[in-house]
Amino acid sequence: MSENTALFVLFGSRDADATLQSALNLSAPLQTDTGFQPRGDRARLQGLWIMEQPTIFLSRLGKFAMIPIGLLLLLAAVWSVWSTKAWLARAVEVQGSVIEMVRVRDSEDKGYLFTPLVRFQTADGTTHEFQSGLRTNPPAYHAGQTVAVVYDPLVPQSAAIRGVLSLWLMPIILNFIGTIFLAIGTAMMLMSNWASRVLDQPTPSAVVSRPGPERRAAFNGTRS
Repeated sequence: MSENTALFVLFGSRDADATLQSALNLSAPLQTDTGFQPRGDRARLQGLWIMEQPTIFLSRLGKFAMIPIGLLLLLAAVWSVWSTKAWLARAVEVQGSVIEMVRVRDSEDKGYLFTPLVRFQTADGTTHEFQSGLRTNPPAYHAGQTVAVVYDPLVPQSAAIRGVLSLWLMPIILNFIGTIFLAIGTAMMLMSNWASRVLDQPTPSAVVSRPGPERRAAFNGTRS
């Protein structure tokens, strides 16, 4: 079956489109006037027909792309919250001091960001320094400022400033982006189903799950 023939079926007429819908039953070979067509041609026809139906394309994009990505991001946010809470459960809080605001290049090399260099003492009197992972412009801290520091007693070098952005920035970002993906995917599915009813187009579930009757279809311009 040539590609021009397939396009004739897709765009030739409304009757041809209905014939193609009935032919897109992947559970059985397609019978034409020249014999049985392989499933590869049928799958290619199905892809072309789905692209011709915008409501089905949007619904599947939301269902199989946007919503799964959103759920994965939300799961990553939940894991990040759990990991941070588990770390805080074994961490010790002490007072530290910002000794310097280090200037670093941003990721796009278009400007500078500032991150605090903090010094603190552990319970045994050992002095440690660490550079916070929080980078902002304008600076969120200033040299000489006293801050609360939490650190792991087993690994004192693993320390952080006790603050909302220092500890919870990553889960906040993941939750925000995941919610956007989930909302857009859900909206795409709802809008495509609504448009299918308004435009009287078949819904995605009807195209996939409805077992249409086997019909003989001629793809050279005639029907058998």
